[in-house]
Amino acid sequence: MSIKMLEKKDVLNGVQWALMERVEVAKKAAYQAYEQATNVESVAENKYDTFGLEASYLAHGQSQRVAECEADLAVFIKYKSQYARLHQIISEGSLVQVREQNSETFYFFISPVAGGTKVTFKGEVITLLSMTSPFGSSLLGKEEGDEIALDTAYSHKQYEVENCC
Repeated sequence: MSIKMLEKKDVLNGVQWALMERVEVAKKAAYQAYEQATNVESVAENKYDTFGLEASYLAHGQSQRVAECEADLAVFIKYKSQYARLHQIISEGSLVQVREQNSETFYFFISPVAGGTKVTFKGEVITLLSMTSPFGSSLLGKEEGDEIALDTAYSHKQYEVENCC
């Protein structure tokens, strides 16, 4: 399926929904951690019993995760209308289709937040790709037909930008 067949506004709605879902999952985890930390069974029975302390650290970490997920969602919503514009040169907010040299096709949304999050749209998996990741930074400034080489410690891969919007 060509990326031009994907409706960018619908993809953006899917990304927003996925980010909202991340917030809800983080809130549930934070609530569970809080419940564990404040449970009467978490009270230390002696100076070597650290279960309650560990539970409180986990609760604090989960509350920070909620704040991060909410901030990611807020950033996405703030710039969503700008992302809806079509891009011929890959930049923040671009929806990109690339083909690996072995003919496998990948879809990415160049995102300032939540890199690695996957959204399925019309049977295609679209991965949010951070601009600071090695692959994300190598895509910036490219356009349809450009090639990208990505070297890792274990492999060398070639990609071609098939579509960008």
